[in-house]
Amino acid sequence: MKLISCDIRNFGKLHNRKFEFNNMLETVKENNSWGKTTLAVFILSMFYGLPPLRNKNISENERRRYDPWQGGVFGGSLVFEYNEKRYQLERDFNKKDDGFQLVDLDTKRLTDKINAKAVDGKNIGELLFGLNKNSFIRSIYIPQGDIAFNEDKDSSGQIEGGLNEKLRNLINATDGQNNFNRAVEILEKAEYSIESKSGKGELYKIVERLKDLENKIEECNILAANADTDHKTLDNLKNQLKARDEEIEKYDQKIKQQGKAAALYAQQEHYRGLKNSINNNTNEIKRLESFFRGQRIQDLNLAKIKSAVDEADQQENIVQNLRSNTQIERKRLENIETEKAMKKATRENLITQMQGIERERNKNANELSDLEKQKKRPGGFRAILFIILCILTLGLILIFIKRAEARLATQIAECKSKLAQFDQELDIYRQKLESISPIEENPGSLDELNKHLEREEARLKSLSQEVDNELGKFNCQESDNHSRYMEIKKAHEYLAERYRNLQMEQSKFAEFMQGKDEAQLQTRAEGGQTAEQLQNAKKDIENQKEELISRISGLKIKIDDYDTRAASVSDYIGEKEECEQQRQKLRENLDIIRKTKQYLNEAKDNLSNEYLAPIKEKCRELVKLFDPDKAILDFDADSTIKIREEGKDRELDYFSRGNKEMISLCMRFALIDVIYKESNRKPCVILDDPFVNLDDTKLEKAKDFLRKLAGTYQIIYLTCHDSRVI
Repeated sequence: MKLISCDIRNFGKLHNRKFEFNNMLETVKENNSWGKTTLAVFILSMFYGLPPLRNKNISENERRRYDPWQGGVFGGSLVFEYNEKRYQLERDFNKKDDGFQLVDLDTKRLTDKINAKAVDGKNIGELLFGLNKNSFIRSIYIPQGDIAFNEDKDSSGQIEGGLNEKLRNLINATDGQNNFNRAVEILEKAEYSIESKSGKGELYKIVERLKDLENKIEECNILAANADTDHKTLDNLKNQLKARDEEIEKYDQKIKQQGKAAALYAQQEHYRGLKNSINNNTNEIKRLESFFRGQRIQDLNLAKIKSAVDEADQQENIVQNLRSNTQIERKRLENIETEKAMKKATRENLITQMQGIERERNKNANELSDLEKQKKRPGGFRAILFIILCILTLGLILIFIKRAEARLATQIAECKSKLAQFDQELDIYRQKLESISPIEENPGSLDELNKHLEREEARLKSLSQEVDNELGKFNCQESDNHSRYMEIKKAHEYLAERYRNLQMEQSKFAEFMQGKDEAQLQTRAEGGQTAEQLQNAKKDIENQKEELISRISGLKIKIDDYDTRAASVSDYIGEKEECEQQRQKLRENLDIIRKTKQYLNEAKDNLSNEYLAPIKEKCRELVKLFDPDKAILDFDADSTIKIREEGKDRELDYFSRGNKEMISLCMRFALIDVIYKESNRKPCVILDDPFVNLDDTKLEKAKDFLRKLAGTYQIIYLTCHDSRVI
């Protein structure tokens, strides 16, 4: 099987790109992020399709990750040769079944068969390579980093799992046999799902469900017992309901009989109403007559009483105003006396201060007079000076004289300034004295007010006595005159109304009683119950009936619920039996799983050499082809790889990462060689920059290694660096 070319319409970031694979070793060199991995995934997807869009995580779903960045047709075509026939594989991943089409290039027609075998978009990869997609990725498609050994070590110091484990994983991914570790993992998960040390698993759930079912069965038995009790209560309530229906029927008969006496009952009710009204009015009149103390309301003069009350109220206002004015005048006179005392004290204080200032002024005036006298005595002074001039030096004496005259002038000026200041202060005090105005007094006004107040108070006393005499004729409850008058007025109006009502009711009664026997009207209708009382009694029975119906309805619902829930007991019993069977089956399955694990672990140690032995031998050949110095490669009893170096077998931990990765690559090619023994089915191998960890020397060996392999396999080699171009 050989790839001829591919035409990428749109896939990820690649757009309208064509590739020709003319050589057995085809190198594609492009920069990082150009889309080399995208090219490899395109080739893979053309044979195996893309997964559905169920997973929304872009990193876990290739269909989402490689959806064209620029839109358009999602896919392209790929030409390959198989059994000396050429085919063109076309896909549009936006269409149903990924738009799969296969063209036989010899006939230029669509075909659905290869080598007489039916082919479609789902199985073409498996038909061509004999591998599913995951197996293809783990064998023929070698992405960057996939050949690296796992350098995590176990307790023995060996590379984890040794060669056997790595080869088993590669083999089991490609030939359809069960992966041992995966099988054990599945069995352990199955065992865990049935029973786990943490108390989980299906067996635990079944046991818990059995406990729950036992509780539910017990609950159903209790509900059934409760339903029996409630059935008895329901029968009792139904008997009570029947008795209420019989009582209602009896009251209906009584109401019909009472209808004959309805007219008489109505007359009796009207008679009693009139009598009650007359009695009520009569009693109210008697009560109010005690308020008026025997006075006839016809003789009352309310206008006169109101006039006397109003006049007394007006006089009370006059007296209150006079009392207020008198108090104000008394306060005014007190304020005048206070003001007089304050002004007197102020005047005396000002006079005292002025006297002190005048004494200081006189003292200063005397001092000024003395200074001016000294200034007016020049003769004797000059004579003395003349004599002194004769004795002392003329210049010194003149200076002394000038200084003395200047000092005297300064003292005189200061005294005059002080005199002017004293005069100014005295003028200010005189103005203050003049500003103190005299106080006008009028003590006679208070006497006049007091006399007027006495007269008005005497008149108020006389009017109040008259009002008290007038209002004392009534049995009033209020205290002030106006309220008592309003009480009298309301009682007068109410009593007059009662008199009118009494006359009207007496007239109605006399008219009603014409031609009637009062003794008959005073006797109740036969049976002792009125129609209204009978209706009320019937209503009470009907209410009891409604309550019984409500209780019966609620009890029925409760019983139905009990019966419904209790009826589930058979289901619970059946489910319990099923759970017991499931528990038994799970225990049997658990025993089978544990025995299977035991047998599988035994079989693991006896893995057939159908693949392991040939792969190990082929791996030795390929390692020798890559590096003759490492040709002495062997495997110990645990299939751990060892290389003889300087006369001693050494484990891979002694060698570089590059050496480990090249041995891993040899193992992959050894696997491919063993799987595809037939030359017509040898696949195209895709390498995505596998030599990034090699130094220059090993890189050249690796390039030469691929050139040699290209004689057997078609290799598409992807790289991003010029140094790794082949």
